[in-house]
Amino acid sequence: MAAVILHGATHSYRRGATDAWRELMGVASMRHDKQREFPRLERLAPENPIVKALPKEWGPGSDELYNIDKSWPTMTPLVQAWSVEGEKHFPVVWTNTYGKAKVFATTMGHNNRTMADSVYLDLVTRGILWTVGKLGPDGTPVAGYGPHTAAP
Repeated sequence: MAAVILHGATHSYRRGATDAWRELMGVASMRHDKQREFPRLERLAPENPIVKALPKEWGPGSDELYNIDKSWPTMTPLVQAWSVEGEKHFPVVWTNTYGKAKVFATTMGHNNRTMADSVYLDLVTRGILWTVGKLGPDGTPVAGYGPHTAAP
């Protein structure tokens, strides 16, 4: 079992009567900062295969920084950013374990600029591969799951 949660899906069911969706994600969020250029993104788990290959200095450009109000103990933050409005760091990329399910989530992805960014696309690809057990510990896809090259 696997789940990939991108940007606005984080706020799905935020007014729900149960914590089921929030437990699956590993976090609860009810709001986000105004859209602005992200300050420096900080890798919290630089050896994690999902974020290992991220450039040290990278940001998605203008995006929304979601405020994380609560996190579950099964959530592992991978990347965080500073909230100008909340005056604290919030995770922007994380993994979670929900029963047997592996969950990858990022709150980034509000704008086309972010969604088209090659680093963002690589991050999401690695997150997807990780959830289904197809990402090696060194951050490379297992055989048969890497980029397809045409035969000569």
